[in-house]
Amino acid sequence: MRANNDLMRKFGLMGTPGMVWRDGEGNIQVQAGMPRLSRLPQITGLPEQKQDNPALEKFR
Repeated sequence: MRANNDLMRKFGLMGTPGMVWRDGEGNIQVQAGMPRLSRLPQITGLPEQKQDNPALEKFR
């Protein structure tokens, strides 16, 4: 667990959620906090999913 915490700190992430990924060009990208739902397909490479949960409205 400490190794994970150390790695996240190296990317400037101090809490959750925090995401680190390589984009389509191979560059490392970092997202502190919850990204907009519209960005998730770009980040994960997965198709967009319908979201109708009112609790997620603030992330649209």
